Amino acid sequence: MEFRNIYKRFNLFQAKQEFEDWIKESKEHEIKEFNTAANSIEYHLKNILNFFDNRNTSANA
Repeated sequence: MEFRNIYKRFNLFQAKQEFEDWIKESKEHEIKEFNTAANSIEYHLKNILNFFDNRNTSANA
């Protein structure tokens, strides 16, 4: 599964499941860089999922 495709989802619950699946698969591969990314995403998942409520980010800030 490609990480960027998760952001094409419009359903919050589907996106959450796909993030969780990506995190699990990344940790199973035991690649240090992916493990670090997976841990960060897992830690910030609640905030990341806010994007799926109204499709806005604070990227411009």
